[in-house]
Amino acid sequence: MKRLISLTAALVLVIGMTATGFAQVKTGNIGLSASSGALFPIHGGYTTAGLDLGDVVQTGPNFRFGLSYWFNPVFALEGAFNINYMYYEDAYAGDLGSDPTWVMPNFTLNGIMNLGPLINPQSRVSPYVSLGMGIYPWWVNDDGVTGDNVRSPYNQSEDFSATNFGLNAGAGIEFALSRNVSLFGQGKYQYLFAEDTGKFGPYFEDQGLFSFDIGLTYYLPTR
Repeated sequence: MKRLISLTAALVLVIGMTATGFAQVKTGNIGLSASSGALFPIHGGYTTAGLDLGDVVQTGPNFRFGLSYWFNPVFALEGAFNINYMYYEDAYAGDLGSDPTWVMPNFTLNGIMNLGPLINPQSRVSPYVSLGMGIYPWWVNDDGVTGDNVRSPYNQSEDFSATNFGLNAGAGIEFALSRNVSLFGQGKYQYLFAEDTGKFGPYFEDQGLFSFDIGLTYYLPTR
């Protein structure tokens, strides 16, 4: 997966060095985007000393749908709905079920800064950065995405679930395929304020995750 990310970024950069001729006019437009990729757990203690969430679950898929509005060529506000889930490693499934799965649909609100007009207004390639916040409901099922919710390994009177506030920051590259359609690839770091010693014990910490996705955006003019 890391090799795929590197190759994708390199390909877009090479195309961008020669792809000039027009730039999309985004001011006043609504962007409708859909993408898919992967979610990586990168840090955050689990329920046992010395274990991180990344030790017990596998890299999972990331499906994303976004709606943005462009106030001017540089700044936009975007709301997004993300669907994520990660299967447990067999060695750490324990008593959680036959196929335990961490399920995490989430909603984010992000500000986007498009650097393309500041670098080369006539280029089809636009690097951008984003910063935002979100609501991250998550739970652990006993048998795949549609299984039943399990109890917390630390406190059997509580479900192994929570709804956490989170922050995210990312960067990406967008390539204009036409006046209204773009291809993009982006990566985001997400920080969840997930610590709850009463439900999950003293070793469960705030969680850090990284997502990567590739998709398409259609810009709908409103003027």
